[in-house]
Amino acid sequence: MEQRGRDRLIRALLKFSRRARFGTDIRRAAERFWGPGLAAETLDDALAGMSPEWAATMFLDWLLCDFRLADGQTIVDHFVEQQRATLDAFERSYLQQLSRSCISLYEIEDVRPEQGFTMRDLFRGGTVPVRERLATRSLVRWDIVATRLIDSGGEKIINASVIPFRVQDREPLLRRLRYRYTRYRKDHPGASPEAFLKDSAEFFNHYVQEVLALPPPQLITAEGDPVHVCRAYYQIEDRPAVLAALRQVPELEEMDPGSYAWLETGDPRGPRSLGKVEVGERELELWCMSKERLVRGKALLERHAGSHLIHRVDAIQDPWVAAALAGPQEEPSAIPPDVEAAAYQAYLDDHYRRWIDQPVPFLSGLTPRQAVATPGGRKRVAALLRGIENREARHRLERGFGYDAAWMWRELGLDPLV
Repeated sequence: MEQRGRDRLIRALLKFSRRARFGTDIRRAAERFWGPGLAAETLDDALAGMSPEWAATMFLDWLLCDFRLADGQTIVDHFVEQQRATLDAFERSYLQQLSRSCISLYEIEDVRPEQGFTMRDLFRGGTVPVRERLATRSLVRWDIVATRLIDSGGEKIINASVIPFRVQDREPLLRRLRYRYTRYRKDHPGASPEAFLKDSAEFFNHYVQEVLALPPPQLITAEGDPVHVCRAYYQIEDRPAVLAALRQVPELEEMDPGSYAWLETGDPRGPRSLGKVEVGERELELWCMSKERLVRGKALLERHAGSHLIHRVDAIQDPWVAAALAGPQEEPSAIPPDVEAAAYQAYLDDHYRRWIDQPVPFLSGLTPRQAVATPGGRKRVAALLRGIENREARHRLERGFGYDAAWMWRELGLDPLV
């Protein structure tokens, strides 16, 4: 009943907001939310073609509840003034909540499938249980979202939609919000966090637009070189001789007949993969992830099997272009799900038990175990662990299984909720 009542009110509010008297204000709102590049004469113009998919819903939520018209009131305020005599107790309560509430920044601490979340307000502090069924099918632990929460039957619910952010946006978002709040209080002494958020909620959309416009981040290898998808192709003159030569190379480990893993040996923590070599009937392919490794790999091949190979061509691709060209992998795995899940868990368990004692560039070359010795290092390691858990939670949501990384918090003496 409450949901139908809210839906009915929102439809009435939208119809009310389309009145000609609000035209100038809506043009001003669209420019404030999206920037001066959006020319909107009407509300429908402002909504047309908005993307991503949450954009129109969040714009409407902000426009109706937060945006101050030329007279200092919101559209909800005007609606209540004109419709007060026709509103029942539930409708008055709901509209009052819309008028007083604000959009804030939240982190998903816990997901209860088909029931809801525990969300932490990152800007104002505190946690709150939220009743929400559908969003539990798409949001996972440590997701960062901006949204408006309201009361419903003694519980908190999401009013409209959410603006999703990347896990790595957590600290940049908080820094910017705190900086803007400090400046806001200079012009509005004593202003509460709620007043600031209500007057500044378009910030969240601006941040998303800025991130979408950024070039993709530069990826680097463990050696610190830029990542490129690199291949070298050779014509094979004598296949048996090539295979015999490669089997004698200490850095090459034969995985399958004609398929070799190229490993960095000599590290006490174990070998590290540098690339792979595939020997076909007439062609050999060297694959690796940087131009520098390509030079090393070619020298390795030519030193041991060069007399039986003729170099034909090198192919080097930007990793983002290569990923886009590869497209989605549509063929289902032939491996039974339980076997695939066990193998996945075992592989990542081995990887992460090595990782906590390996230098990490994000930690200024320290290992995670070393970095947790300082407050700043603990904060950075926690950010890495949240990213790992978030990625695995999404893998679990999409594939049915994921790696359980909870042990790393305990191993490194960190509390995920601090």
